[in-house]
Amino acid sequence: MNATQFTFVLLAALALTTVAKLWLARRHLAYIAAHRAAVPEAFSKKIALTDHQKAADYTSAKTRFGMLGILFDAALLLLFTLAVRIEVAPV
Repeated sequence: MNATQFTFVLLAALALTTVAKLWLARRHLAYIAAHRAAVPEAFSKKIALTDHQKAADYTSAKTRFGMLGILFDAALLLLFTLAVRIEVAPV
């Protein structure tokens, strides 16, 4: 396998994992939004609706921030692996 083929495999793997992570995060956000309106029955006597909604809002914000982290990590990995190498002459 030459360097060009390896680069293509790396880019494909990075793209697939990034898309998969973002897709899962979007599904998580949809689930949170769908269940924000009511406390699960098992916890309804111990947790107030306002506290449940506050937790849902916090989790949504945390997940959205995590999505930014996923994109940042992918960009950083690209930078470190595909950036032009600077060779230092021996002294």
